[in-house]
Amino acid sequence: MIISIFDSTTDSSLTDDQIALAEELLQHPVAAQRIREESFRVILDEAQDTEPLQFSVLLEVTRPPEAKGLWLQDRHLGPRPGHFCMVGDFQQSIYWQRADLNYYRAVHEALISDKNGESLEFAVTFRLDQKQLDFVNETFREILNNKDGQVPFRRIATAPENSSRKVIRVPLVAKELLPEGKNSRTTKRHVSKRNILHDGSRTRD
Repeated sequence: MIISIFDSTTDSSLTDDQIALAEELLQHPVAAQRIREESFRVILDEAQDTEPLQFSVLLEVTRPPEAKGLWLQDRHLGPRPGHFCMVGDFQQSIYWQRADLNYYRAVHEALISDKNGESLEFAVTFRLDQKQLDFVNETFREILNNKDGQVPFRRIATAPENSSRKVIRVPLVAKELLPEGKNSRTTKRHVSKRNILHDGSRTRD
């Protein structure tokens, strides 16, 4: 694969080249189809801090094999159901040097309006007590006012005192996930293509 060409170096400056090359490949009629036929599934965390070019690559790779052009431009044949999931928070966008909050918002709105996904909002936090949360809600209500590029404020609540807090562990047994006749070298690739992850995402297909 093309990315493997860069694996022999640790020069971080090549990261942008890899991303640009990936996007270029996804505009090539033959390469794009072959990549999409792999049926990759993307789960993107901290979506609000993802730069536009990375966002484009992740979206394009999850479209149907026959898709052409850029989905955000022509809005035709978007991500396939169950193939693109992102978790993000408009109110936590802080890496403005590379990320673009407006681009993230545009992706979010496009996924919803084109019925390529549904939006799930979570307003309960397990990190703050009521006193701390009162300060946050009172202070940021004035700052995040949906004006001059700011996002609208979403009030946050603390978890109920009697709420259960759980960590769910999903065991993955490689040999049970492999198709008949496959060896261990294909395990990682095969597992990444299986729809076996459950998450509490803000936006998902």
